[in-house]
Amino acid sequence: MRRENESVAYHMLSKASDNALLCKLSPEDIELLASKTLDIGKSILRAIPSEPAKGNPQQPPPFGPEVALEWLQKALLLVEAADKEGAQDASLRSSLDSAEEAIAELMADSEMKPEEIQQLRWMDLSILKRRKSSNERLEAAFRAIIDNVSFNEINVTDILQEIGVLADNRPLVSTLFQIFLERATDSENNSGQPFVARILTAHMFILMSAPDEPGALDSMRTSLKAMSQNPAFILDKISAAACQSLLFQQGARCFQTKHYLQAAEWFKISADSAFEATSEANLSKCLRKTALCYIQAGQYATATDTIAKCPGNEAATRYVAFLCAAHQGLEVDAIRAVGEMAAAPDFDRKMLLLATKLAHEHKMRSLLLSILEKLLSTLQSNAALETEVEAMVLIRCMVRVIVELINEPNAEMRVTRDSHDVDVRY
Repeated sequence: MRRENESVAYHMLSKASDNALLCKLSPEDIELLASKTLDIGKSILRAIPSEPAKGNPQQPPPFGPEVALEWLQKALLLVEAADKEGAQDASLRSSLDSAEEAIAELMADSEMKPEEIQQLRWMDLSILKRRKSSNERLEAAFRAIIDNVSFNEINVTDILQEIGVLADNRPLVSTLFQIFLERATDSENNSGQPFVARILTAHMFILMSAPDEPGALDSMRTSLKAMSQNPAFILDKISAAACQSLLFQQGARCFQTKHYLQAAEWFKISADSAFEATSEANLSKCLRKTALCYIQAGQYATATDTIAKCPGNEAATRYVAFLCAAHQGLEVDAIRAVGEMAAAPDFDRKMLLLATKLAHEHKMRSLLLSILEKLLSTLQSNAALETEVEAMVLIRCMVRVIVELINEPNAEMRVTRDSHDVDVRY
């Protein structure tokens, strides 16, 4: 075929393959058009000389690899159209075999440009998806594309969209995101690092569309681990906070439906070291929620271990530590936590009121007495009449608790010694 004839033929093919015209053709006609397009592409491929012409080196070859590539791309679009219109499987397999063979020949051509080879990889992936190939073959095709991608908005979007199409295939999707994140965090000239948060977020949304599916949590852990493969990479503060917030929200949804252990795992992931750029307050918040989930699930020892990892000394953190100790009957530890809570700069006396209720329910009189003392100390700086009345009520309660402690057969008086020095100015 001459170059002029090829241009005319390709123009006519573009007209014929317009969607408005294709819908008027039968599946058999579309399939025939796809077959002819493939044949032309392969004939052009064979016409490409393996070496420059010796007789006239100034004369360009009749066709370059890019021409064959254009015909193959059109052929694949027609194969997809024939499939949608219900073409026979045997005919489609034959067309796909021919396309795959032509792609392999083109990829072996040393004159192909990198971007053209990347297009061929996409075409190869399209064929594998049409064949419903195994996860191993699909993974290999995606890996070839990801390993050779030039990071920009369009290319990243294309890859994420193709992975999203396979969202129901969770094992493969998890592997592909791991590959993509490893490549992005450790890309040449760090060109992929600005896209890490976007890739991670895309994975989160896929997982959260069906969070109860087996492996969802493991898949998220795998992605975070992939990010840590490059020790020099740290997710920026804004991106880390956004990703952390998504995971936290998922934990909150599980908590509301009383799936406490599942919620604990999501909250725990939101405190992962991958989000170290966020504030200590964020980390403490995630760990506190994790501990509260374990408390609700009755796993008090695990809750204690979790709250011990909280940085800083926030009142809310010490309150959760108090809950862990109180639920385990560790009265001395609970009293210590109450003291640390009251000494925290962000202390709110409402926490003591809540602690009083729990101590009363668990019949921990020494703990109750200590809490009442802390409540009384919060009133001593205020001389209002209402405050004096409340203080008198507290003192009466404390005296009653002390009497009950004295009357106990094995009373632990060590805890109450400080009670004899209560300020009774009121």
